[in-house]
Amino acid sequence: MKRFLFILVITFSLNSYSQSVKDILKYRVVYELTYQPDSTDVNSKKSETIWLFTGGKGSLFLSERKALKDSLSQSMNISQIGSQDWKDKTAATKTDFDFKIYKNRDLDKIYHTEKIFQDGLYYIEKASEIKWKIEDDTKQIAGYPSQKATTSFAGRNFIAWFTSAIPIPDGPYKFSGLPGLILEVSDVENEYVFHFKGLSTSFDPIVKAFPPKLFGESSKEDFLKLKRQYQENPIKYINNYVGESGKKITISFNNGNDKNKYRKKRKVQLAKENNPIELE
Repeated sequence: MKRFLFILVITFSLNSYSQSVKDILKYRVVYELTYQPDSTDVNSKKSETIWLFTGGKGSLFLSERKALKDSLSQSMNISQIGSQDWKDKTAATKTDFDFKIYKNRDLDKIYHTEKIFQDGLYYIEKASEIKWKIEDDTKQIAGYPSQKATTSFAGRNFIAWFTSAIPIPDGPYKFSGLPGLILEVSDVENEYVFHFKGLSTSFDPIVKAFPPKLFGESSKEDFLKLKRQYQENPIKYINNYVGESGKKITISFNNGNDKNKYRKKRKVQLAKENNPIELE
């Protein structure tokens, strides 16, 4: 799989700013995330490589496959869709984490950005709502002296290990606010475990804009409701969707039997995806 190495220059275009703010993210932290999508089946565990770009006043968190997927969508043209090359590359970028998380420490804000079908949306949370308790326990992680911290977040209890040897108050996913980089974090059930794999600084610069163009702000409640509707019945969602042009897309089945097979398959699939990182 082709690797993409870069420094990200994030432009935060925020409502409270009359001008956009540029922030150079000097570090790429690589984590391996091991997770269990089905709480009833320990054998359902999977893993993905996760990237955290950080080092300035903010950061960007996304999966490696999400980055490759976005790159693929920009580089492939319509004539290539359906080709074997397109199928191979699409399969290689399949991810359970099809979102990006931006943090702005100055504003104490976390921005969760994600597309639901063709709509790009984001919602905002306060980073300071994650309250940490720093413990006395210490250990070495990849040669870094690390200290334990605990928190409760989104219905789970988490244990984190941070190092003051890297004085960046950031970490994977929505975790931040400790006096050093978070190298490991996991829930106490070990259903979501982030392991530190490395830190690098040599990238080619690119520019990203935030909020992304054409992305609209939503409340978290409305976003989750819309996402749930799409996940439970994507074909119904798409058939009811009206784009900006006013045009509709219609997906139909050859017969009622095919429709029933699809519904049963979707129901089984959703039953196995019952364990998101945020339970509430």
